[in-house]
Amino acid sequence: MQPNQYGSLEEYVAAHKARTRKKQSEAKQGEKSRTAVLTEGQVVEIRNKWIPGIYGARKLAKEYGVSERNISAIISGKSWTHIPFGAYTNLDEYVAEKQAEKGKLPITRYNAKLDKDKVKAIRQRFAEGAKKYHLAKEYGVHNKTICDVLDFKIWKDV
Repeated sequence: MQPNQYGSLEEYVAAHKARTRKKQSEAKQGEKSRTAVLTEGQVVEIRNKWIPGIYGARKLAKEYGVSERNISAIISGKSWTHIPFGAYTNLDEYVAEKQAEKGKLPITRYNAKLDKDKVKAIRQRFAEGAKKYHLAKEYGVHNKTICDVLDFKIWKDV
């Protein structure tokens, strides 16, 4: 395609854009792409497993051997756009349902130094006059953690 084949620069640019669009629409999508790491089945699994704040992008990225950015793009619908979000008509419905799922699950604190009994004891001992600094030292946590427990910023359910 030579610019001198066209009557004007505008015609040339329009023809070039049309060719580019055609190439992009014919490009291989999903697992047919030579650069694909995941299969379409894995993408559906990722979208089904994802629960914000509980089963997030970091955990999924490790599990599937891809980057967190890749997982985020899958979840948000920016990549693998040809795969629908199941029964949901749009991304907002999908995210709302996942947020609701999160609320139904029990709270788990995997790396917590405190448990429910310790939190109750901290609050009781503080009410009896114990100093925050001494409680932090005794339970092996930061002073800020004790403040957050006492202010119900963390461990709200206890």
